[in-house]
Amino acid sequence: MICTVQDDLGNTANCNFDVIVLGDTTPPVVTCGPNQTVQCGSTWLPIPPTAFDACCTTNVTIMLFGSVTNVSTGCYAQIDFWWHVMDCNGNFANCTNSVTVIDTTPPVISCNSNQTYQCGNSAGTPGGWTPCHRPPWTHVASP
Repeated sequence: MICTVQDDLGNTANCNFDVIVLGDTTPPVVTCGPNQTVQCGSTWLPIPPTAFDACCTTNVTIMLFGSVTNVSTGCYAQIDFWWHVMDCNGNFANCTNSVTVIDTTPPVISCNSNQTYQCGNSAGTPGGWTPCHRPPWTHVASP
């Protein structure tokens, strides 16, 4: 490249120099989606990250790289999501977020109608269900 400067009297000077454009080696800036807590049985989707790249602007690829579900008891689970974000020059960044599934809904009980039994026979037990837990149930009879 040639650069020329000129002063008020018309005198000029020139210099030559090379401009080298380096490749993009900076990964995209990633903002991971927030962690979520959802009720068992509800419909939900993982929230993907957002990303921006200085050279590629919004021309980035966001991929769900993998997930793992950690279940402890009943309906409680934590699902971790790994996201992979790549810019138009192959630079990448990763982030993770989680969905925690909880059960705060009490079970529904349906009682038998009033019944009379002969001494020595046992009465039926109530039935119950919850969207997240299945029997066995603990039946506590009151006198």
